[in-house]
Amino acid sequence: MKKNESRKVEVAYLVGTCFGLGYLPKMPGTWGTLGGVVFAAAVYSLTESNTAFRLALLGGLVAVLIAACFSLPVIQNHSDQSDPQQFVLDEVAGFLTTVLITGKSYPLWFLAVAGFFAFRIFDILKPPGASWLDKRYPSFVGVMGDDVVSGLYAFCSLWIIWRLGNYAGLLH
Repeated sequence: MKKNESRKVEVAYLVGTCFGLGYLPKMPGTWGTLGGVVFAAAVYSLTESNTAFRLALLGGLVAVLIAACFSLPVIQNHSDQSDPQQFVLDEVAGFLTTVLITGKSYPLWFLAVAGFFAFRIFDILKPPGASWLDKRYPSFVGVMGDDVVSGLYAFCSLWIIWRLGNYAGLLH
C-alpha cells in the first residue's frame, strides 16, 4: 500500500470510528451513539434558542453525512464488509436525527437518556423502513439510511413517552 493510500485509510478509520469509539469493546454502535449524545448535549448547553440548537445539530448531521461519504467506502473496501461494526458514524447520524427533530422541546436529561435508549432499541430492532434499507442497500444509503430511519422512530417514541408522562404527571 502506498503512503498516500495508507494515510487515507488511517484518516477514514479515525473519522468513521468517531475518533476510536467504534473500537471500544462490545457493542460499538452503543459507543458511537454516545458520541452523538455528547455532541448534542454540548450543543444544547451552548445554544440559547431552539432555532440555534436545531441549526447547529443540522450542521453536525450534514458534517457527519459528508464524513461518512468519504470514510465508509474506504472502510468497506479495507475490511471487506458492507457494514463494518467499527464504523459508527451511522449511529451518530441516527441519534442526531432524533434530537434534531425534537429540538429543545424537552429537557436535556430526557433527550440524552430516553433519546439514547429509544434510538438504540430501534437501531437494533430495525423496524420497517430501516430493515428495508439495511437489506436492500449495502452501500452508503443502507448503512446510513437505516439509522436515520431508526432515529425517526426514536423521535416518535420520545414524543409519545413525553406526552403520556406529562398526562400522568410523571414528567414536567
